[in-house]
Amino acid sequence: MEKANNTKEYIQQCCQKWSNDYLEAWKATTQQELNEFPIYSNNEWADKFIFLSTHCQVYVNAGNNGLFTNEEAADRQLLQVFTRLVQHTFQILEHDGIEDIYAVKYMPNFFARHYDYLQTLLAIQLKWDETQCDKEEARKWFYTQPQNFIDNHDGPLVIDDANHLWDLGLEQAEEGDIGGALVSLKKAHLIEPDNPFILNSLAHTESENGNPEEAEILYTKSKELRPDDFIISSNRGRNRLSLGNFHGAIEDFGDAIKIRPEEAIVHYLKGMAHSRVCQREDALEEYSKVIEIDDEFAEAYFVRGVLHEQKANHELAIQDFMTLLEIEPENSDAAFRVANNAMQLGSQQIAKAYLKKAFDLVKVDAMKYIELNPEEARGFKLLGDICYSMEEYENAVTAFSGALKLGDRQLKTYRWRAYALQSLGRHQEAIKDFDQILKIAPDEAEYLDDRARSKMAISDLIDKCSEYQDQLDVLIDEELEKRKGI
Repeated sequence: MEKANNTKEYIQQCCQKWSNDYLEAWKATTQQELNEFPIYSNNEWADKFIFLSTHCQVYVNAGNNGLFTNEEAADRQLLQVFTRLVQHTFQILEHDGIEDIYAVKYMPNFFARHYDYLQTLLAIQLKWDETQCDKEEARKWFYTQPQNFIDNHDGPLVIDDANHLWDLGLEQAEEGDIGGALVSLKKAHLIEPDNPFILNSLAHTESENGNPEEAEILYTKSKELRPDDFIISSNRGRNRLSLGNFHGAIEDFGDAIKIRPEEAIVHYLKGMAHSRVCQREDALEEYSKVIEIDDEFAEAYFVRGVLHEQKANHELAIQDFMTLLEIEPENSDAAFRVANNAMQLGSQQIAKAYLKKAFDLVKVDAMKYIELNPEEARGFKLLGDICYSMEEYENAVTAFSGALKLGDRQLKTYRWRAYALQSLGRHQEAIKDFDQILKIAPDEAEYLDDRARSKMAISDLIDKCSEYQDQLDVLIDEELEKRKGI
């Protein structure tokens, strides 16, 4: 028969009292609350007590002596560390007359839980930050289970743990080492072939590596194992978008939305999938839901505006594009679309104002590009196009000339500079550009016509000059005759 001080009720009472006393002492000493505890079982009081006992040993008893540090873990003194933790907990309980065997009996996973909390507390010590921590050693420390302490404490630890490999793979992927990540994740998958989360990570990495077909197979198995997982459903939906399986993507995003209906991005992606199969009403519904959830989701206003535009709902389209401009004032595409829809409604004044706004925005973008890339012709060509469209012909000539100086020899560049020169009445220069075009493409008859127009303009100008000269000669003769009479 159990003694009174070995019953579950008594043990729970003592553990709760010690926990509360420790929390009060911690607050009084540090002036900080300690109120977040990782809980792993239904016996919350037991988990809380073991966590605080471990916390006390790491932060209070060890103090600044560095008793529990990564260095000690790296030296393989794991059994010693673990033993000290358990002994400390037993000492607390013995103070209240509780025998070790009953503590273990009524606290689920007594030994493993000490290890779990030691992992957590070691990870957040200031001595173990990103600059000082050897990640490989840390990973071994985290993914070694208590039994490994006993089995391997006399020699180096050999880690063949799926979680260790999974974590390593995620870290490699984050650092851009996709090949290394695939190796680690595949090893983890071999150890735990039915782990849906490892499958999901492996599938995502395969997709990042340009293998969406392989990713589809892995995502499908992962989803079969965890059909109610939001991330797995949404990830397979994204992958199916890249594969062009739009109906499948709609199904996956629908599953994800059932789990988390307030995730705006998933509604947006589902709307994209509907759009790709011409389900415009469904797409509109999804984009509207996105805006309902997040009224600053710029992309949703744009795509919804485009759908309104396609359905000739020009007023609704204008509303969406104008709202988008409030969110992104430098969005030239939105300004162009406001102008286009206003033109369809016959609102010439609005159309003209927003067309100018759009051109001004693109002009600024082009000038920024030139500033950042002064040796690239592309920016000068873009600036020339915009200036020509805005009837700033002198600026257009300057911009196109800049592109040509940087080695651009496209017909388009010569052509539009020639047109700008024609608009300025500089026909002789325009003819030179048309001559250059005809050297590059002698069969382009349309440029012969353009050249001819400049020639005619010059001829007309010569004729007018000749006519003016004749008139001037007559005036001079008349004046001379008058003077003779005098």
